[in-house]
Amino acid sequence: MIASAPDPVVTSSELAEALDMSQQGAYNRLSSLEEKGFVRSRKVGASARVWWITDTGRSELPPLGS
Repeated sequence: MIASAPDPVVTSSELAEALDMSQQGAYNRLSSLEEKGFVRSRKVGASARVWWITDTGRSELPPLGS
């Protein structure tokens, strides 16, 4: 989802909606991926955080067409 999003960053709420899961579940998964270096995040407001995929995360994706 993050790698194919039309914007360079996503929120956990956007990801949760796209994947039909809770916002807290999406946030927890993104946090786990951040610990592994696959995504990064930045706080952009009082309670907002944006996430983006790293080069490491992108290299773990299956090749297009697979």
